[in-house]
Amino acid sequence: MQTWLRASGQSDDERRHALAHDLGVPFVTFERHEIEPEALMCIPEPLCRAHNILAFKSRDGVVEVAVLDLDALESLKPLRAHLPRLLPRLTTEATIKGGLVRYQQLLKEKFGPMLAEVKNPVHLLRGLVSHALHSGASAIHLDPTADALRVRYRIGGRLYDGLTLPKEAHAGIANALPASGSGTLELGFADAANMRVHTSPGVHGKKIVVHAHRHGGAGRTIESLGFHGEALERVYRALSRREGLMLITGVGKTTLLDTLTDALDSLHVALVRAHDAPGLRAAFKTDPDIVVMDDVPDRESARLLVNGAKRGVFVVASASDDIAQEIDADLLITTAVLDRLCTKQFHDTRKLSRSEGEVFEQVTNFAPVFNALKEEGKIPTDRPWKDVVFAHPVPCTECPNGYKGQVGIYEVADRGGVVGLTLAEDALFKAAEGTTSIEQALSFVESGEEMA
Repeated sequence: MQTWLRASGQSDDERRHALAHDLGVPFVTFERHEIEPEALMCIPEPLCRAHNILAFKSRDGVVEVAVLDLDALESLKPLRAHLPRLLPRLTTEATIKGGLVRYQQLLKEKFGPMLAEVKNPVHLLRGLVSHALHSGASAIHLDPTADALRVRYRIGGRLYDGLTLPKEAHAGIANALPASGSGTLELGFADAANMRVHTSPGVHGKKIVVHAHRHGGAGRTIESLGFHGEALERVYRALSRREGLMLITGVGKTTLLDTLTDALDSLHVALVRAHDAPGLRAAFKTDPDIVVMDDVPDRESARLLVNGAKRGVFVVASASDDIAQEIDADLLITTAVLDRLCTKQFHDTRKLSRSEGEVFEQVTNFAPVFNALKEEGKIPTDRPWKDVVFAHPVPCTECPNGYKGQVGIYEVADRGGVVGLTLAEDALFKAAEGTTSIEQALSFVESGEEMA
């Protein structure tokens, strides 16, 4: 779209206005005081800043979002489970700029006093963790430079620039973190966060990664992510034996990696996280039991992971599809996500149509799905396949499309081949059990994503 915008002699804003008319998308402009703070803060500020996105108005569970490029909404895809329904509006660069200034003012009012307390490391840490949780971050990366402390947040599986703190903040935060590597941080007003801390050497000082989530919140388990049947048993067997190399690829891999790490982390094992090749080398020199790496960055890191696993270290890592092809994994987990059906109303059910059945037959085998549904008690053992029904979304006032959140689908493969169901078969299984809809499963299969 941006290429098209630059093609004519008009200004970018004029071309956006014309494009909005052609596409039937509203074109909006507004001042800072017209932005609703509740709507503004539903999308993390680092994503808004990186992709020129601004939520400005909400009503009845729907949020209007101003963008310079409609393609920017793709950046929110990993967060869809936590976001309301979004309505895109094209806008001007001045509108986005003014809105981002307003966003930063609100954050400064809310977190500025704590983040300014460099001489009080505990208060500074509270402000940092509170700001990260507010931004929807799963991890805080603290990277010291020659003259400052760079703070980045991992949101939706990607790293975004967050804050820049004074250089002296590094030592204070390091001392305020739990020496054991995990602990609870009081945030005030009966609010607290659980933290896991990992460190690695850096040129200008120790790099620190803090994984934080609110204390008392619903913790994720492997089952809650959507694993079941043979695949679930195979993953648990690999975790209990703690040997070889477990690799995760696909959409949603960071969430799965964090959940598996939580299942492994205990006082009885030496678990080390690494983020680059130098960090990996340093990690292996400590003689760890387990090494974890999120999003393997390059082929050198992949080679180090494979060699470490051969030496007896249990390696758990996630990687892009390209890097994954370079890694000879003992257990490969491929992930994807579908929209989850809302559970606050009755779900309609229906049988597969002939055309739907023909589409699924091209990429799935119905027998494993049928057997899994019976073995796991999802359908009566005497029900024939032709009478199996699949869920269909029913809209309600809270969920106009009939969906709320997301659910994972998985394919687990060891050296003997796929264990349990393939991705496409798992999508069909979850449509039969009512977790997602047959429309979502069909859309996934037709998109070809199950082969990615």
